[in-house]
Amino acid sequence: MNRKLERKYFYVLIVLVTVLVFLSLSIIFLPRPERSETENRPLAPFPKFTTESYLNGSFTRDLTLWFADTVPFRDNILKLSSRLKEFEGIRQDNIKFHGNVQIVATEPEQGETAPQNGTEPPSVADLTPEYGRNEPGGEGDPLGSVTAATEPAETEPETDSLEFDNNGIVTIGDRSFMLFGGNRVQGKYYADVLNAYKVQLGEGINVYSMVVPTAVEFYLPDQYAEYSNSELNQINYIYENLVGVTPIDAYSVLASHTDEDIYLKTDHHWAQLGAYYASIAFAETLGEPVQPISDYEKKSREGYVGSLYGYTNDIKILESPERFDYYIQPLPYKTEFFKYDTLASEGYGSLIYETSTSEKGYQMFIGSDAKHIKVTTENKNGKRLCVFKESFGNALIPSLIPYFEEIYVIDIRFFGMNAIDYMKQEGITDVLFVNNIFAANTQMLIDYINNLRYGPVGLTTAATEETETETTLEQPEPPLELLEETFETTAPPIEEIY
Repeated sequence: MNRKLERKYFYVLIVLVTVLVFLSLSIIFLPRPERSETENRPLAPFPKFTTESYLNGSFTRDLTLWFADTVPFRDNILKLSSRLKEFEGIRQDNIKFHGNVQIVATEPEQGETAPQNGTEPPSVADLTPEYGRNEPGGEGDPLGSVTAATEPAETEPETDSLEFDNNGIVTIGDRSFMLFGGNRVQGKYYADVLNAYKVQLGEGINVYSMVVPTAVEFYLPDQYAEYSNSELNQINYIYENLVGVTPIDAYSVLASHTDEDIYLKTDHHWAQLGAYYASIAFAETLGEPVQPISDYEKKSREGYVGSLYGYTNDIKILESPERFDYYIQPLPYKTEFFKYDTLASEGYGSLIYETSTSEKGYQMFIGSDAKHIKVTTENKNGKRLCVFKESFGNALIPSLIPYFEEIYVIDIRFFGMNAIDYMKQEGITDVLFVNNIFAANTQMLIDYINNLRYGPVGLTTAATEETETETTLEQPEPPLELLEETFETTAPPIEEIY
């Protein structure tokens, strides 16, 4: 009997050792992923070995991070972990909160004084146009002392993997929301920075601001309203503090279409249909005839699960895939892509990448955040638009084609030169700041917009060194009438960065 038990234990031990050896060899030899689609982010790269990095310990640290972050089958393991964690959490009435969700402070009542960030917004009449090449906040800077660095909020804002300051995420049924926790201090700072752009650009250039509300404003059930501040109040407050900058009322047109699929349910972005409706508000402000949505070719993909699953690992989001709709702009145009840091041309491509897999959904729009693009249309109206945006703006660009001769797109987190100088160099006539309400209330992102008035943003040391030696690539000029099959061979790779 004892021998039989010993034999069974021996077999069990052999099996366990075999499994451990197999897992160890798998971790060492199986291909390692470079990107997590579940978390919607690039994984840690393999570090470059140098004598300096080895001696200061950074190589060993980065190697450990790479080894842990790029485990084979990472996304599958995360999905399994999500299913197991579902048994630990509390989900009442099909509702679950994620993050440090708190009841947010209410907006000040009428007559009360809202918190301010510095002085009143700068007035074009009171500021000198001789801004020169000063540092932010220095003498001659239109923003003056009104910067987040000199007048911070009561507590230093924290950022999450989305780069947005928020009050957590809630899943209610088949829809998830980022909860808005913005405050007027940051809203005032955002308005001040846009005012400073207007002063530096001068009266000859039109500056517009489109602050985009998010899904939580329209679809969060009333019984949970205490967990999310009013986005409408904050948008109105930002617009009230604009001087010389024209506000675009995207809120009203979106509010009138909430019975349509204008926002994604599993993603923190709006849908392209929502971006189209927002473009109507812009076109009406410009005094342009609106291009009807019936002109576009509507296409759909089933089974899309967006960014909010990656940020929460909530299995209910994974089990609630949605239909992803997108619209093909029929007007002819060409799009040239540039490296965001060196501004070297990378050739021509599409504003919508249909070859992108269904899982990447929102990444179809302009291919990547960390790119600079120039769109040329058949219009000959002399209007050149420069768009400053984060990822929300990507879906808007195709709808702007009817109204401008050229469109330049700058992501507020990634650009390789002084934006003021660049716009004057390219003969920009109109400027549009299109950012969602979270971005317009996140200090780090507003800092990026402010710092672009003085120089590059988001460049790494390697990129800076490359800028000094790289020259602009010569690219053949394609015909204006782009064909979709051309995009499949000439478009840069997809790499969405949030």
